[in-house]
Amino acid sequence: MVFESIVAELLNKYLGSFVESLDSSQLNLGIFGGTVQLENLAIREEALVELGLPILVKRGHLRKLDLKIPWKNLYRDPVEVSIDGVYVLAQPTHATKYDAKKDEESKRKKKTEELKEIEEAQRNALEDKAKKQEKDGFAVKLAMQVVRNVQVSITDIHIRYEDPITIPGKLLSYGVTLEKLAVQTTDRNWNPTFVTEESSKFWKIVDLSCLSAYCDIDGESLVDVSTEKWERAFSAMIPRRRDNVHPAHQYLISPISAEAHLAIDKNAPSDPNSPQVDVSMNIHQVALAVGKDQFHSSLVVVEQFDRMATNLPYRKYKPPAALKADRRGWWNYAINSVLKEDVEPRLRQWSWANIKKHRGLVRRYEEQWQVRLSQKEPSKPVKATLQMLEDQLDVFNLTLARQRAAAEYKRETGKKAKKSGGGGWFGGLFGGGGSGAAKEKTAEEKEALEAAERRKLYSALNYVEGERPGDFPPAYVARKMSFKLGAVSFALTGDKGENVTKLLTREVCADLNQRPGANAISVAASVSSFQVSTERTVLVTSQNTGSEKMLQLEFDKNPMKSIADMRVKLVAQPLQVYADLESVFEVVKFFDRADPLDLHTLSAAANNQFQNLQQNLSDAGKAELNYALEKRQLIDLDVLVRAPVVIMPDQRNLQGGGPHIVVDLGSLRLSSDLQPSTPLSGADLMTTSLEELEEQMYDRFAVSLEKLQVIVAGPGDDWKAVQAAERHPLHLLHPVRMKLGLEKSLTDNSTRLPLIKVNGDIPLLHLHASDYKLKQIFQILESIPKPPVRASAASSSPVIIDSGLPLVRGTVAMDDVFAAVAFVDDGDDDEEEEFSSCPTSPEASEPSEEEKSLRTTLDVTKFYGAFTVKEVSLTVAERLSDGTDKPRIELALENLQATVAQKEFDMAISAKAGKLAVSDPTVKGVGSDSDHLYILRSDPGANLIDVELAQASPDGPEFASKFNSTETAIGVDMSAIHVTAHQDSLMNLMMFANTLQEMQPKIPALENSESEDTANQLGGEPSPLSRVDSVMSYEQSSTIVKMKLKASLPAVSLQLANREGILAQAEVKGWLVWTSWLETLCHA
Repeated sequence: MVFESIVAELLNKYLGSFVESLDSSQLNLGIFGGTVQLENLAIREEALVELGLPILVKRGHLRKLDLKIPWKNLYRDPVEVSIDGVYVLAQPTHATKYDAKKDEESKRKKKTEELKEIEEAQRNALEDKAKKQEKDGFAVKLAMQVVRNVQVSITDIHIRYEDPITIPGKLLSYGVTLEKLAVQTTDRNWNPTFVTEESSKFWKIVDLSCLSAYCDIDGESLVDVSTEKWERAFSAMIPRRRDNVHPAHQYLISPISAEAHLAIDKNAPSDPNSPQVDVSMNIHQVALAVGKDQFHSSLVVVEQFDRMATNLPYRKYKPPAALKADRRGWWNYAINSVLKEDVEPRLRQWSWANIKKHRGLVRRYEEQWQVRLSQKEPSKPVKATLQMLEDQLDVFNLTLARQRAAAEYKRETGKKAKKSGGGGWFGGLFGGGGSGAAKEKTAEEKEALEAAERRKLYSALNYVEGERPGDFPPAYVARKMSFKLGAVSFALTGDKGENVTKLLTREVCADLNQRPGANAISVAASVSSFQVSTERTVLVTSQNTGSEKMLQLEFDKNPMKSIADMRVKLVAQPLQVYADLESVFEVVKFFDRADPLDLHTLSAAANNQFQNLQQNLSDAGKAELNYALEKRQLIDLDVLVRAPVVIMPDQRNLQGGGPHIVVDLGSLRLSSDLQPSTPLSGADLMTTSLEELEEQMYDRFAVSLEKLQVIVAGPGDDWKAVQAAERHPLHLLHPVRMKLGLEKSLTDNSTRLPLIKVNGDIPLLHLHASDYKLKQIFQILESIPKPPVRASAASSSPVIIDSGLPLVRGTVAMDDVFAAVAFVDDGDDDEEEEFSSCPTSPEASEPSEEEKSLRTTLDVTKFYGAFTVKEVSLTVAERLSDGTDKPRIELALENLQATVAQKEFDMAISAKAGKLAVSDPTVKGVGSDSDHLYILRSDPGANLIDVELAQASPDGPEFASKFNSTETAIGVDMSAIHVTAHQDSLMNLMMFANTLQEMQPKIPALENSESEDTANQLGGEPSPLSRVDSVMSYEQSSTIVKMKLKASLPAVSLQLANREGILAQAEVKGWLVWTSWLETLCHA
């Protein structure tokens, strides 16, 4: 009868919390008889409380529930579960009348569930690992047997939420519907059948039909409809396979149908090629759509949920009448909400009377809980006392009291067991021994009955006591899952039902294999194609051809035949992005709203959950976390991303024929440098240098970027043919190759090892501009449409609330306020000297552990980067009539180098550039044999410029001592610069500049935006921050240096020349610039 009791308990527990007026005794009789039939049950008002939202069930109905359990042949005949007709109508909590009794019951139930969850977590944490694995082994066998025999049929599910109060005059309704979910036993060919013979393998098929979700704007309410019409209306709104959609609904998720196949081998791994569990799932199509009204109305509903969650504690004070009808009641509502929920609890919390009362409640609860533990079935007085105390104490104190009571009860029980030691002579003489013998006999008989039933159950399940799951060979794949989704579409629709944009993905596949023997998981996923389109054009489309997949991802944990702990492989084919700005603006306009989303309570709840998670991780033991950080995880990374090609067309001619700017982002490859970490022995450690050890303390990755290029094509130019060329007249940026080395430290507290190191190298950066390309670019810029005015900017203005308090920048924490108050200077110099000259002991002068940790944190380099560009070349050319480019200006800059080192509160940057030369190839050089004229050049034997920059945060503890209260310090050293002004070159450049000036575009969008910004600056209200200095003028001030600049230039020489030779020369030496920018800050 053990199994029957478990089923009865589960049904009473879950079904009893879902439906009203459930007769537990009749349900138990039906379960023990093998048949349960329930019809026309009402669903509880708090049935959806698990969602954690301020909603209640207004009307709910369960039409029929059938359960057939063949107890006489449980392990061979099927268990049939049938649920038909679940209709639920929910509304916001504020749409229903407040009921104090129900509210108290809901709080009590929530507290009880939290206590149960905590106790369950504590039991799981204390449970022996071996026993837990043994229990898991039995659970796996039992689950397989249950799945083998169960037949499930769920039909006609409709859960609907109506909101009549969020948007006045509109009824918002959200719903989830399901036509059918069936689980059926099949043969190996997936034909439905009943399995009667005993077999180690069996097969199941799961059929999902018409699962959908809708959001109707301004629909009809079903709250006040008669019961018969109400059920018919709910049933009629469920889409069926025959008609697929219901015309009255605006679907967020169109009806989905899916099929899953499940194959289970109970005797695995007897066959190495047969997995224990093999699941394959196929979904034909998923269509998602969100209308503009649906999106913005849903945001309002989310905000309403936030307001209702905020208002829940004060709802009991709210008067039933409207504001105009009961002004006094609404004033009392406001007063009581603040007084009784905030002021009075704070005043009462730390009073001695309240502390004494609280300690008495906790002690009494501990005593009653010990009595509860000593009784097999607690008496009614004990239950009532415990309930009364639980209503007055919170979950934390109840959990603490239960733990103390359990520990005390265990201690007292152990003492009594030692003292009793058995019945003895007197026990037998006065009947105690006889009674004990009778109890022992009864217990033995009961245990014998349970043992016999347990052996029968183990035999039916083919389970050996003590068997543990996971005793599999390392190469054996115990569980296989495959998922295939034919197509996924997601559409944003406008006010008239038109597609603002539509995303379409085809053939999404995923396979998961698990090898428990090696604690290994393998995942392979792929996407065939990807496309984003609008009514005007196709914005994004994948460029894979043939059998290539647009995206392929492979992930392996503990892969076979590899030293790596994890392996990741990613291959992505290029996307073509067509920049239709009008379509982009339409998408931005779709999401734009007048008021920003404001979710104080929900955000605070989410942040609280995150902080609790962080605290739990911290409390779990920093030693374990440090140990995990020190255990090196080798990652075999192989990523190949053929980056997108972005096309910017003439916005007035999207169908072709106009100029294009094409940005090909090239091909990106990321791979890891696997270095097995082998611990050194004592002898090797002594002979290994510190530098060699430091080299082994990094995980290294190599990044390479190939053929990043920019092409400017005019009408009729074939830019696709240019992509494969190394050099072409249509290139604005010739193909660039770049290599990066990434290194991540294995330790985070070493002052010698930067946490992240990056080394980058670019051999050549070659730009080729011409008047022809600039003309095409200007034409595209002229076609750029004006961005739409944002609703938030058009309909709202900054609100300044003058509270009469000084304005400060940012949010000030209370700890900072107390610290500031503690160090306020009251102007008494003698008293200040007396405190500051207080003697300190030698022990006090030693730095504490916190100070040492802070010192280490300050000295650790978080990021170090070294970057080199060997050559930068710029050519400005003129397009001739024959289609060739004639260079006008050539610039060459060699050996650009930069290093960056960033710490917690400061950053240092060092940069330098080598030789610079600007030349005119159309004019012969002066006084030399050079074929072209050098207009500007630096000294050949020195760097053009050396720059040293240091930045420090005012929040850093060493800002004043180490950086002299300077935020930015810049040092610039330049080499001598030589300039030649040639008559012919100047004339040619002026003519070329005039040609470019005539092509300069007029961009109305930019001009309008600039004028609007100017108008806002001239006519707008002053910013609140502009009043900071005036309202804080009384406060103490201190000066920090915003920037210090020191620059030196040894010499600048100038030559004036023409065809005849040098006309004049001039030279200025010893340039030096020293400047600083001070700012006065105020401190409270």
